[in-house]
Amino acid sequence: MSAIELAERSAWAELQEFIKQQPTAAQECDEHGMLPLHWACTDASVTLEAVEALIQVFPAAVRTKNSAGMLPLHIAVKAEIDIPIVEAILNAYPEGLDERTAGGETAGDMARKMAAPLDLCDVLHIEYEFPRRLSAESVLSLSRSSSSSSWSVQVPPRWHHDKACHVCHAKFGPFRSRHHCRGCGISVCNMHSRGRMALPHLGLQTLQRVCASCFEEFNPDGPGISTNTLTSSRNQRRIRSQTEDFLKPTSSKNSRWVQQHRALARLRDLETPSDTTTRTSSESVHEMDLLQESIQTVNRTKALLQEQLAASQSPNTSSSLTPEAVLDVAQTQHLLGIALAEKGNHSSAILELRRSLALKTNPTAMYDLGKALHASGDLDGAEVVLREAIVVSPDEQKQKIYTLLGKVLHAKGDSDGALEVFQQAMGHLSHIDDESSEEDFGTATAEF
Repeated sequence: MSAIELAERSAWAELQEFIKQQPTAAQECDEHGMLPLHWACTDASVTLEAVEALIQVFPAAVRTKNSAGMLPLHIAVKAEIDIPIVEAILNAYPEGLDERTAGGETAGDMARKMAAPLDLCDVLHIEYEFPRRLSAESVLSLSRSSSSSSWSVQVPPRWHHDKACHVCHAKFGPFRSRHHCRGCGISVCNMHSRGRMALPHLGLQTLQRVCASCFEEFNPDGPGISTNTLTSSRNQRRIRSQTEDFLKPTSSKNSRWVQQHRALARLRDLETPSDTTTRTSSESVHEMDLLQESIQTVNRTKALLQEQLAASQSPNTSSSLTPEAVLDVAQTQHLLGIALAEKGNHSSAILELRRSLALKTNPTAMYDLGKALHASGDLDGAEVVLREAIVVSPDEQKQKIYTLLGKVLHAKGDSDGALEVFQQAMGHLSHIDDESSEEDFGTATAEF
């Protein structure tokens, strides 16, 4: 396996060992003009040690532009790589600040366009631009209504660039993107940043991504918030309530139902570990045992659901067996597949994701299945799933699917196909709003 392939697969430890034994491997260049350093800068999970090792064995890499006219610095800024890594690249090539892409943009221009956090602006030596979301009319109205009191807009919080979610401590990587709460600036995963609300005290009048704590603090059950703004904790309560209603025992099998429900609860606990829990190796082994037990429980629950749905002929029995109960099983298997993929158990993750898709067609689950297949080396299977996902996914989700498909085709050696797919991804890039761009550029950039 080449250094480029290791970088594409985010195998940072293996890449470091490989270039240590074969330093010239860091000079490998593909048909897109991409060096291993370019590929490393596309992934938010890349380690500082891997980047420093690549620069050490081939210092000229930081000065090399790919076929799209982008330096590793440009790609790193676009992909929102950790700031210490950006600093390492700049230390090796300070002149990169003045280098421009084929579109005429410097790294600073790209950071301004993305509303980069203050820390990154400091590193790139550019001014931090505070959001200006208040119109002249709104400022005039507020000044008139507060004639007897002073009014001011607070400065937005500085974004943290943590390695893991502030709430559940799950590490960010290819299967878990990093987001930022606009209310307090903490780094959170998608599961714990589903709230949407305006923040007028920060000058943000449109709906913004916030963490569960800020959502409940500023507007616990306020008006004007649609159902799409529910936080993850409320979603979990809804799913738990539906599961409890469905699993209420109606026969002498009470103990079996209770055991299954408790096992499902343990599975949810594995997804959201305690803030104060320090994971040790023995706890990890115990956690895997519980996870395997939960897998078996989910399979048994699915079989029971299917049996009861098939047997529910009368209106009285069918009323309690809604299709949403089956959808909850599909969602549980989807989340279980993601958890297994995070632990590196790709074969089990693929199995659970396929079971989830057998119950419900879900473009997001198809995308996660494609990532798991790609990570496991099943490139043909990944291509098939991703092409199917493109057909059924909404437009705002297609860009990241095209990007991953391009990586798969490139790994298969289909350069023409990869280039065509990357061009399609660039076409969708112009239609992506600020929110989806935060999710997509965390794992890849489409401008190769």
